[in-house]
Amino acid sequence: MKQMKRFINAALACCILVAFVACSKGVKTGYIINGEVEGLKDGTVLTLTVMNHDDEPPMAETTIKDGKFRFEGSTEEPICANIEVKNVDGKLSVMLGDGEFSVKAKVNAKDGNSYKWQATFSGSELNDTLAAYEAHYDSLNIFYDDFMRNHGETIKKFRSMNEEQQKEFMKTEEYLDAYGAQKRFFDLVEKTVLDMVIANQNTFWGPLLAMKYYTKFTPDQHDLYEMFPDDVKKTYYGKLMGKDMPAAEAPIEITMPTNQQ
Repeated sequence: MKQMKRFINAALACCILVAFVACSKGVKTGYIINGEVEGLKDGTVLTLTVMNHDDEPPMAETTIKDGKFRFEGSTEEPICANIEVKNVDGKLSVMLGDGEFSVKAKVNAKDGNSYKWQATFSGSELNDTLAAYEAHYDSLNIFYDDFMRNHGETIKKFRSMNEEQQKEFMKTEEYLDAYGAQKRFFDLVEKTVLDMVIANQNTFWGPLLAMKYYTKFTPDQHDLYEMFPDDVKKTYYGKLMGKDMPAAEAPIEITMPTNQQ
């Protein structure tokens, strides 16, 4: 019995030591993406590229075989990346972190130079969360379709005019009605994105969503970046957002004229 107890204690000590060494070295399991895809031929090359505002080279490439593909690698923290057919527009956004997950995708050709991806994920809470945010953003398509249904002909008419004709047309009630509807739509898009970012201001999701849904930042959005706490600013997307954020515009100083004698 004593020998058994000594053996168990020694085994436990060994496990604790292994766990301590693994933690001290920061061992990561990395990410593994197991994919199945319909609509693309075997031999098609897919790329995996980090999502940011720069035109960076792919992190990795793989080739579809038997309708399947696989990406494998590691990252220091959760990041968003895009899976694309090499040299073709159209992407599938995924979250990369530690762990293995599966994706089943269907790809449809929108035109000769673009693909539309539809996908479901399993085994990844990160991708479930990303999918929820994307679904919320994509729900705005209902309002865009409504705008185009009501004002699409006005937009076509405006684009067909020369500059002088456009100036006159911009005074009409038809144009002003379309312009007002367009502004309301873009205001709704802005509010939707802003609400998502603010709701996640204390996590890496805040700057990640800002980088994903704002194509560029303006000086008046500087306060949005300053809203994040320091630890969030130090995340991958916090650093990128800070780099891409232009300096805040200095307030205009107005001085009252003084009476000159």
